[in-house]
Amino acid sequence: MKLKVFSSFEKNKIAAAGARAEKIAKFFETAIMRAQESLQVANYNWEAVQNERDGKYPNVSNMDAKADEETLAAQKVRAQKHLTHLEMMRNVFAVAPNLYGKCEGCGCEIPLERLEEVPDASRCVTCKNGHNGNNHKERG
Repeated sequence: MKLKVFSSFEKNKIAAAGARAEKIAKFFETAIMRAQESLQVANYNWEAVQNERDGKYPNVSNMDAKADEETLAAQKVRAQKHLTHLEMMRNVFAVAPNLYGKCEGCGCEIPLERLEEVPDASRCVTCKNGHNGNNHKERG
């Protein structure tokens, strides 16, 4: 089940912000969809282990089921946290698409590749590493 990631109002704001904002929006759509799928898989696997534990599959030992249950419960939690984090960052982006992805240190646009890896990045790699000399600030 694919949920609507952006409202039509938000899509209009994003379109007005330009091509970069549209690329970021596409990233969020894809990332959230993948995170939803990962959560669904984690839930399905966890439920399967619950069934094994409850004796619906008698060929699986209780020790194996218990170990699987703990691992899958942790995966479920991680998947939910990741999805929640992406949705939170999507909301920040939707409110101000032309401000999202601007470096707090120098004002330049944070590369899309960095935002894809770290959606809540507030600094470009140069500023993050403390190398924000005059030449770097002039680029922003």
